[in-house]
Amino acid sequence: RVTYADAVAQCHSLGLELCTKDQILSDICCGTGGNCDNHLIWSSTSTSQTTTVPAGQVAQKYYVDDGCQCCDGDGGTMDDWVGGLWYEASDLAGVRCCDPSSGVCSTPGSCDN
Repeated sequence: RVTYADAVAQCHSLGLELCTKDQILSDICCGTGGNCDNHLIWSSTSTSQTTTVPAGQVAQKYYVDDGCQCCDGDGGTMDDWVGGLWYEASDLAGVRCCDPSSGVCSTPGSCDN
């Protein structure tokens, strides 16, 4: 699991982009590895909802959800994070990357740690 900035960097190093909320919800990433189907992963989708952090700075929030909405990629457990969550960029989540032109999803690492 990594911060938002590290997730973006991992995807860019592969020539891909962090998946959007819509891409995650479409299940194109199901079964693409890293044991991320039932773990929270970052999306590039941000919200106007912000949090004031102790230093008085404003922290942007990004949508996170499990990597597979329908099941665990093997046809098992149903979605365990119904509705998703909004994380600050300094929080930790897994990474799944998408190619916006082909719709292909890739998982660059493990979501277990």
